Amino acid sequence: MRNKRERMHLITLATKEGHAAQRSATAPRQREIFQALEIAEPARFYDFTLPRPAA
Repeated sequence: MRNKRERMHLITLATKEGHAAQRSATAPRQREIFQALEIAEPARFYDFTLPRPAA
């Protein structure tokens, strides 16, 4: 059974200035699995929307 403490979560941070999606930190056991499978960890940040510069 999967341990809930080792699940990755993705949250969206939103403000009037923009938004970004960020995943939780990689747990030590997760890091070991990525290394054993020889795959990179997923990106920590996704889907940036930044404010437009004032004209």
